[in-house]
Amino acid sequence: MTLDARILVDRGAVTVDVPLAVADGSVVAVLGPNGAGKTTALHALAGLVHLRDGHVRVDGQTWAGPGLHLDPAQRAVGLLAADHLLFPHLTARDNVAFGPRSRGAPRRDAAARAERELDALGVADLAGRRPEALSHGQAQRVALARALATDPRLLLLDEPLSALDPAVRPHIRATLAARLRAYDGVTVLVTHDPLDALTLADHLVFVEDGTVVQEGTPADVVERPRDPYVAHVVGLNLYPGTTTDGETVATPLGPVVTAGLGHRGRSWVAFAPSAVALYPDEPHGSTRNVWRARIATVELVGQTARIRLLAGVDDVPLLAEVTAGSVAALRLHPGTALWAGVKATEVSAYPS
Repeated sequence: MTLDARILVDRGAVTVDVPLAVADGSVVAVLGPNGAGKTTALHALAGLVHLRDGHVRVDGQTWAGPGLHLDPAQRAVGLLAADHLLFPHLTARDNVAFGPRSRGAPRRDAAARAERELDALGVADLAGRRPEALSHGQAQRVALARALATDPRLLLLDEPLSALDPAVRPHIRATLAARLRAYDGVTVLVTHDPLDALTLADHLVFVEDGTVVQEGTPADVVERPRDPYVAHVVGLNLYPGTTTDGETVATPLGPVVTAGLGHRGRSWVAFAPSAVALYPDEPHGSTRNVWRARIATVELVGQTARIRLLAGVDDVPLLAEVTAGSVAALRLHPGTALWAGVKATEVSAYPS
């Protein structure tokens, strides 16, 4: 099964124009800030929103296109939202069996299918409970089982883990990943959580203001982000610039020396926050990239501190990660003036 779509929809002041091409058995994650058009694209695939232009084709069958719009009931699609929307008067088993029953399956066959789907997601022991007796994580697994029980050709997941308690999210994510590996249809996942995208998806599509700004495999995107939002999601410092010597890139931060770009012209430079070293005095030695900076914020997460800096002549944002011990030793707090440095070997540089 394959998905070939171009979603072109007007939503208020934003025109959503998102192409999607997904191969058999693959999971594509659509990421973007609030209001970027992610959910609109998902609803257009489901048939809840009409296209202004473009098309939706699944396994060669056209679901939407010029003069054609199949209603959701006419599409072999399963939709799971952040709010599970289970029928409150039905048990978990009956919720899952509802789909096969509505498509003509005998009651016994539908119940057996529901049991299999619940078992695959680790909640078979909850089959007799109603939604009010389920935790949110359990209800989400039941809702996923309900979506899969109709054998959808296209599975749509809209922030499926966002409403979960952080303590249970890793377990539910692992369960979801295992079930998606066994699903042979096409999955489109909308999320703003980079960990969900990196662990569940085979292909990433980043959307801003209704348009795609970058797409690729998780490894490609992490290695070479090409948009500030993408860099923020994958946790990298990213700056545009130009180089004339194949080694030093002129960026908003200032000249950034690389290990050798081998390219002249417009470029990107990227480096991890953990590559940024902080010094109370100007360093001398092997660190070739050094900037004056001052601390904007300090955020402690466990034994790691994320330090947001304003660096260079123009106070360009720069993110550093240091140990909690370094925060205490250097007495780091908002307003502190210091020096930030990155070794040339820590800089990734590539043509824009």
